Amino acid sequence: MKEETCSILVAFAHAEGIGRKAILEIRTRNRLGVEQNGKLLTSTEFEASVRQAYNYALRILGDPVIEHGFSWSLQPTPGDFVPVGNPDGGSLYGGFAMTFLQLIARTAPLNCENVRSQIWTQIPAIREACISKVAISAEGEKHTGDFCRTGGITQKIVRLRELKSTELTAFIVCRAQDDLPPDVSFPILNASDPVDAFGKLFEYQTRLILRRIL
Repeated sequence: MKEETCSILVAFAHAEGIGRKAILEIRTRNRLGVEQNGKLLTSTEFEASVRQAYNYALRILGDPVIEHGFSWSLQPTPGDFVPVGNPDGGSLYGGFAMTFLQLIARTAPLNCENVRSQIWTQIPAIREACISKVAISAEGEKHTGDFCRTGGITQKIVRLRELKSTELTAFIVCRAQDDLPPDVSFPILNASDPVDAFGKLFEYQTRLILRRIL
């Protein structure tokens, strides 16, 4: 099996309120299941958000047959010498959900009969949107997988401001995240769920490309 990799920037906060940023990278692997490629200590809430994100991606894509597994890791952003730290809480749900969606959409056989028509129209966006220079911080609603507000958003934005404009092109948050500081210097994309986030991101990136051409 050819190894596939997807990555996204994630912003999260530790229990003590300290903001963190990192690169979430997920790779396909031959062994089934999802496991960490590293030795970070994780909380029960965090592990639950990873499982929820994986199950959400499978459900949205029609429960395709998966013949491979996944390994994930959190890595420092370029030039960041602050340790990533041990992930805590559920605000990394959004990053895991979007990355699982893209990897599964790219590597598993999808059947349009098993996928809702509204979702099927978004498959090109899920497969093709560039998420490696996009940041996200969003928790998941327990039953639907929709995005929920997350705490510590100001501390997270402080850390994201350390990135260059070429390293961070947009920040995805829950549509109900109404406590953003007024002086955010990078584009904010408000989304209701991971699929909506892909749709908004793909449209935004397409407009940027058209502006360069025209």
